[in-house]
Amino acid sequence: AVTELGQMVVNLNIPMVLIPLLIAAVITTAVGSMTTAGLTTAGIVLPMMPYLGLSPIAAVLSIGCGTLLFSHVNNSGFWIVSQLFNLNVKQAFKYLTFPNALAGLIAFATLALLNALGLI
Repeated sequence: AVTELGQMVVNLNIPMVLIPLLIAAVITTAVGSMTTAGLTTAGIVLPMMPYLGLSPIAAVLSIGCGTLLFSHVNNSGFWIVSQLFNLNVKQAFKYLTFPNALAGLIAFATLALLNALGLI
């Protein structure tokens, strides 16, 4: 099954550094835990590494960027920080979700550039 999945991913004709990011983003959105999403994604991506052609560092950084993209109401960290700073839900989205997503996108853009240049 891993071989077929790896071949399917390679045939998508997208930059391979996107694959760990997308998997991590989907899992983070679904389960709400960045830690669980990161560890689960690592377990999914590890067998695909020979097909992705990424360094372990690039894969791990891509996973980290993906876990930042969609922090929202099903994330316990969202509620902890919002309650700690006495934010309502609208404020929490403005001051937590948006900056997290922006950080993930900026970090991924940097990673993609470094990966394309062969530095990672």
